[in-house]
This record gives sequence, structure tokens and C-alpha cells, in this order.
Amino acid sequence: MNNILLLSIVSLLLSILVYIKSSGEIMCSSFTTLSSLALGSFLLYLQSVLWEIELYNTAFFLLVYGLVTITIADLYAQKKYRKRDCDKDMEYKYISIRFCGVLLFVYMLSTLFYSVEIYRLGKMIGYDDLSAIGEVKANIEELSTQMNPIVRQMYKVVTSASYIHSFIFASNVFLAKSKWMKEIKHLIPFLCTIIITLASGGRLNIYKVMIGLIFIVYMILRESSHWKKLYIGAMLKIGVPLLLGFVILFSSVSLIVKNNADIREKKEAIEYISYYAGSPIQVFNIKIEDGRKKWASDIWGYGTFSGIYKLLGVEADAKTKRNGSGMVDIGGVANYAGNAFTIFGRSYLDFGGVGMCIFMFISYFMFGRYYFKYLLNSYSSYKRNLRLMFYTYCYSSIIALAFYDNCYWILLSSTGLFTLLVLSTMYWIYFKKLLMLS
Repeated sequence: MNNILLLSIVSLLLSILVYIKSSGEIMCSSFTTLSSLALGSFLLYLQSVLWEIELYNTAFFLLVYGLVTITIADLYAQKKYRKRDCDKDMEYKYISIRFCGVLLFVYMLSTLFYSVEIYRLGKMIGYDDLSAIGEVKANIEELSTQMNPIVRQMYKVVTSASYIHSFIFASNVFLAKSKWMKEIKHLIPFLCTIIITLASGGRLNIYKVMIGLIFIVYMILRESSHWKKLYIGAMLKIGVPLLLGFVILFSSVSLIVKNNADIREKKEAIEYISYYAGSPIQVFNIKIEDGRKKWASDIWGYGTFSGIYKLLGVEADAKTKRNGSGMVDIGGVANYAGNAFTIFGRSYLDFGGVGMCIFMFISYFMFGRYYFKYLLNSYSSYKRNLRLMFYTYCYSSIIALAFYDNCYWILLSSTGLFTLLVLSTMYWIYFKKLLMLS
């Protein structure tokens, strides 16, 4: 049987196992990873005949080992830390924030200033249309010193506001039973984050805040039933339109946010999405075939923890600099290249096969422990909700992107850690200084 199709089947079967063993916890870390990789590998399989590519046995078995490891880690964390259902009497209050309208206006204004700043930088290098987005992104290292530092940091503020206001929206609608039309204003930071991300030439942050919104709504919905209902049907009604909207947006702006867009061919949407969802598996395949000697850094753990190394002032070694971004052609007749290679790729290059499994076990055990111990069957409080914000950001940064890459290097970087600091600080301001209980 074709290894790519077999990988999809294995991922699907493991996700079903987790679903049964966890009593339907579709947001636990292993289920999210397994189901996304099942879909990614299936989409890759659909294109593999056209692209004339195959998954080698070594890469296949490494991926299976990794998937089995995260399954065991998450199920072990559940067994050890899952609390019994707790039917607690709660009186939920409507969350009202002082100066909410002013804050939302500031976020909209920040979005406008950020977009204008990108346009200004584009004009500096000779572009005054939408292509400026891709060109600014391609030359961001040279242009970063020219960008207004306050405007640049507002990206993190607006992103953090998206998570906080998503929580306020869900809490008021599903716990305080307010009309959703009255609360829809709280989705303004979410929309602002989408606009800023597009203006910056990225798209993954859109996916992250979208997953964050879905995760928060899921948790609050579950809490509204005292954790007795799974609300899978409701989540499909919410999640599927959001994901389809993201797919449409993702593919439609592909020629804008990339530089040299004018010479790129327009691909069919399904092929383009298959490339982004499935190509990390093929890039993993190619780099495993090339061997660790070619791709692994001489600095221990540099691929996974490069963000921390840069914070400490440790420069990349000569081999890493020579490999650059690690971009490779995905092979066959496919006119594509990529450098993302699933959550398993960097840890394999850094630590080897056994080390990869150890790292994955620790990671998914920690995520599972946090989810089952601190969030599942818990009830709204200042501390619980702060934990929810913290976990949601980490979950959307690592677990939701597991099909794509090992994003610890982003989360554990100056940008990722500073965003967490901004999120925590803003949460404190909102719920300790600006909260009005009614």
C-alpha cells in the first residue's frame, strides 16, 4: 500500500482511539495533531500521483513512531490528571469592561496605522500597490529599522486583545446568556488581527487566532453545560465555516502576500491547500532521506530552540547558516518548495529518532497535563480564565500547527514570549482594573 495513504489511515485510527479513550475530547492535543496530520497526509496522497512523489519507509516509520508517542503521552496525562465531572453551582455575571468602546477604537486605529506603515515602506522600495505587502515581507530585515517601533509592537497588542475579547464574547453569550448580536463587537480585535496579519504578509497568525476563538468557544460551551455535553455538532457549525473562510482567504491572497507574485502560476485551490497541509510531510521525507549530517545543526537543539539561543546571543553555526531557511524542492514534477516539516522534523534533526520521541512525549504530556488538570471540568474564575488564555495561545502556536512545523522556535522567541507577557498584562488590566460586574 502507498505509504502516504497508509500514514493517513494510521493517523485516523489513532485519532479514533484517542476520541474513544478520552470520551470525545476533540480539543485534546493528541486528537488535534492526529486528525490534522490524517487530513494533511490524505491531501498529500491525492496530489502524490500528479506530483510523482512517494513517502520512503524510514520517514514513514519515524512519523508513525512519533504519532504513537504523542498518543501514549496524552492518554497517560489523561489517566493521571483528569478530574471527575464536577457539577458546581455557578452564578455567571455579565462581563462589562470600562472604556470598551475606546479600546476597540484604539485597536482599529492601530490596524489602520499598521497598514499605512506597510504601504509607506512599500513606497520606499518602489511599490505602491498590493504587491508592496509581499515585497516588504521579503525585505523586512532591511526595513525593520525603518518601521515605527510603536506601530510594530501594536501587532502584539491587537493579537492579545483578540484572545481576550474572544473570551468575553463567549462568556457573555454562552454563560451570561446575552444576545450574540450585542456581543459581536468583541470580535472586532479578531478581525483587526486578520487585517494586520495580511498587511504584514503572513497568514499563520490568522489561523492561530481562528483556532484560539474556536477553542475558547468550545471550552465555554462545555462549561455552560457543567461539562456534561460535548457540543461536537455545535462546534462543527462554528468551526467548519471559519475553516472554509480561512481556506478561501488563504488561497485567494496567495498571489498578494508572496513576493514575485506576478510570475507565479495560479494553482487550483485544492492543490494549493494540499501543498500547505501536506507538503511538510514530504519535506520531512526529503530531509530524512538526505540525513541528519546534512541538515542538523552542530549546536544541540538549535532548530527547536533557536528562539532561546538568539535571546541568549548565540549565533547559528556555519552549517545552519549555509543551509539558510532550509528550503527544498518537494520533488517529482511538483513546482513547489518548502521548509516546514511537521512538528517532528526539527526535533528529529536536533535529537535523533529516540530523542525526537522523548521530546514529543514530554511536550504532549505537558499539554495533556495542563488541559486535563487545569481546564477540563473547571469553572470560571480569574485564575482559571488566565490559565485558559495562556493555554489557548500556546495550543494555537504549537498543537494547532503540529501538521505544519515544530513552532517552539517561534513560541520560545522574543516575539512569542513578549506576546505572552503582553497577553498576561492586558488580561490583568482588563479583569482587575477595568472590569465592571453587573
